[in-house]
Amino acid sequence: MPANPRVFISYSHDDETHRVRVLAFAQALRTHGIDADLDQFHGETIVDWPSWCREKMEREASDFVLCVCTAEYRRRIHNQVPPEQGRGVYWEGSLIQQELYDAKGNLRFIPVLFDDEAESSIVDILHGWTHCRIAAFELTDGGYELLYRILTKQARVEPAPVGALVTLPTERHPGSPAAAVSAVGSTPSTPAAPMAVELAHLPK
Repeated sequence: MPANPRVFISYSHDDETHRVRVLAFAQALRTHGIDADLDQFHGETIVDWPSWCREKMEREASDFVLCVCTAEYRRRIHNQVPPEQGRGVYWEGSLIQQELYDAKGNLRFIPVLFDDEAESSIVDILHGWTHCRIAAFELTDGGYELLYRILTKQARVEPAPVGALVTLPTERHPGSPAAAVSAVGSTPSTPAAPMAVELAHLPK
């Protein structure tokens, strides 16, 4: 079993209900051995938030970044809100985009959808990558279990060992090139001996 995975949770403060739900998500992950972190754990400290976000999203600080996608999160990432709103999420989105560009791929960023949130809420830069839809923060929930397996590198199904190839019989058509080659290379059959004919004596 690998060491406790370090996870940073990126999300938008849509409303109080959503904020509480995300906090419960983080606490559940921590209960299950995932070292999850988010801004709510540091609300009563003096923090340089742009620098803190950049440091938490770096590979040295977090093995994975979970992006809790909502319609509002998408709008803020795509800069579709007034300038005074969503600056933190927009900043996080720019950091995600830069890393994906530099790495030419994605090994760390996982979109997360709660309940029946539409897939269209996934931001463009993460659309098409594996995402997890979670209804309950329990390992009995299919989406939560999938996320947990990804974070802990525990496969659900193990592939069988690759065996040797099996040679199968081949039926060849008489007119096929292979059959012709086979016919040319075969030993010709011995012609049947002519039948002996006994001549009858003609009358004189």
